[in-house]
Amino acid sequence: MASPSGAEALKMSRQQKFNDLFRGRRWRVQTEKSGPSVIGGIRVRYDCGEFWIDPPGVFQTPLGHKGRHGFVLIEVDADGRDVVPLRRIALGYAAIRGAAEHFGAIAGELPEPRSHPPLPPMPE
Repeated sequence: MASPSGAEALKMSRQQKFNDLFRGRRWRVQTEKSGPSVIGGIRVRYDCGEFWIDPPGVFQTPLGHKGRHGFVLIEVDADGRDVVPLRRIALGYAAIRGAAEHFGAIAGELPEPRSHPPLPPMPE
């Protein structure tokens, strides 16, 4: 059997990471996370767990994707309590929707993404 091409191997690798993150696990959007923050010199705005990163900053998901807009998820147990120690991940909407549809891995209502931050620009 021939080994997969580079693109096929990358797709398989991302699918395996997706499975590892969501199969048999539960996550919730960190809705209590709101307000401006600076992380590693990058300005981030949060509103109910949704975030926007000011250009030129980006974030990288555990799946290898990059972006400026997404949601913060926290792992929860079967009863919906946060798993300790806290495990947080940042993902885009498409990944969260896929986790909810394929694995039922998102606790609570799936949020609808907004196109822009509801907060005023952060001071320089």
